[in-house]
Amino acid sequence: MPAALRCPPGPPSLGALLLIALALLASAPRANAQIRISGAFAGTVTDTSDAVVPGATVQLMDELTGIVKDTVTNDSGGFVFPDLSFGSYRVTVTLEGFRTAVYENVRVESSRTTDLRVKLQLGALGEEVQVKGVTPVLEMT
Repeated sequence: MPAALRCPPGPPSLGALLLIALALLASAPRANAQIRISGAFAGTVTDTSDAVVPGATVQLMDELTGIVKDTVTNDSGGFVFPDLSFGSYRVTVTLEGFRTAVYENVRVESSRTTDLRVKLQLGALGEEVQVKGVTPVLEMT
């Protein structure tokens, strides 16, 4: 073997070890953090006969900050509020011809979707049905 291609005898130098370590680190697959610090809130709005109620306005208010978000139920009576800070919320559901439904102290937890079943009762829009300290029907991860 020619002298130029031979490795010198003895252990590898510190520089060579650092170069190998750097190459291994650069080629390692990256693991991005998958920690969710937010939760979600979803639900279905029905009437007293369990028929879905599309077009109802759902308002979500963070009881700590006062921040308000609104949405409208879809054709299946469903609604979703994604990416919420964990905490306690007030949910208000309104639709012409029904009493306003108010749910207080609805909890949203990190990395969970809180599901709430809302039942609207027939009546004038100005009438209100309040539910305090509600426990969600279902929590999905």
